[in-house]
Amino acid sequence: MKTQTDSIEWSCESLRITFFLKSPFLDNSRDLWETIVGEPPENIQQNPKQQMSRENGNYENGELIISALPFRIDIIYTSQSLRPQIASLPVIYSLGDIDNSINTFNNLTRKILSIEPFRVTNFPRIALGMILNKDVKSRSEGYQLISSLLPFNIDSENSSDFLYQINRPREQIISKQTIIINRLSKWSVSLTKGLIINADGSIPSSEPDIFSARLELDINTVPNNELSFDVKSVENIYLTLVNFGIEITKKGDIK
Repeated sequence: MKTQTDSIEWSCESLRITFFLKSPFLDNSRDLWETIVGEPPENIQQNPKQQMSRENGNYENGELIISALPFRIDIIYTSQSLRPQIASLPVIYSLGDIDNSINTFNNLTRKILSIEPFRVTNFPRIALGMILNKDVKSRSEGYQLISSLLPFNIDSENSSDFLYQINRPREQIISKQTIIINRLSKWSVSLTKGLIINADGSIPSSEPDIFSARLELDINTVPNNELSFDVKSVENIYLTLVNFGIEITKKGDIK
């Protein structure tokens, strides 16, 4: 699974793949982290009443989180939990550039789908999430960058609190089944401020603020009770979701 992007050099904050299941999977999910990574996770949480398990630990450039419910499994590769706990300087948390982050996640997904319980599981729905950032010098520069990827221009000098969200569904034929794929994108410019935390509370740090253009993606198959995909179809759907996400990072909000 090899993918490439060009144009804007996005950095990746997190990646997520969600598998929705037709039959309960919880009894097989408690050792998923160790099976995939080859060593035990740092933390394991279980809630028998809610039939939920959660495993997490360091993985490559970030943290891997596997959360399982009877009919849903979330695999999250994220940089978020690496935030310092005592003194927080303004910084954009990142797994690295988008190409390497996606290739790492592709390899991870391939390992997951090779596990025996997944080989015999049917999936009615799959969802891919991406959170991406691009450092900019100011809010105005961020709006100009986002404008280059949207079908309209933002008044970069006289605007603030901009947030644009849209879904551009597409119909695809995969494994001889016609499916509709949602392509939800959310565009904004974020401001990161640093805080110094002490016994008396927190105060702003003297470090300069950081602005970043931000793109949040949720690419997913539309729920359809008549559809069910085997693991080979899921691999093809996953790559389609990834390619749709990459297309948006390159070409922006297009139909």
